[in-house]
Amino acid sequence: EIIKHPMDLAKIRRRIESGRYDRLKDFARDVRLVFSNCLLYNKDVPANKIIRSAADRLSAIFERRWAELVIDVLEKIGREKL
Repeated sequence: EIIKHPMDLAKIRRRIESGRYDRLKDFARDVRLVFSNCLLYNKDVPANKIIRSAADRLSAIFERRWAELVIDVLEKIGREKL
């Protein structure tokens, strides 16, 4: 019972395919939940250091790409209003 709100990439994919995400921020929230659950579940197991490290790296990549997407969307919205 370590993880209170389970989430995985397969569930995210099913939600995308079924059109369940009405807002991009809901998608981002679920992706972040995958990484935070991974870190929480593996926090006290020294042998799982590689898993935590991978989760940290993937999370950083996601956040960087997410920020780029948000900037692109905001720029597009700004251009459309001109």
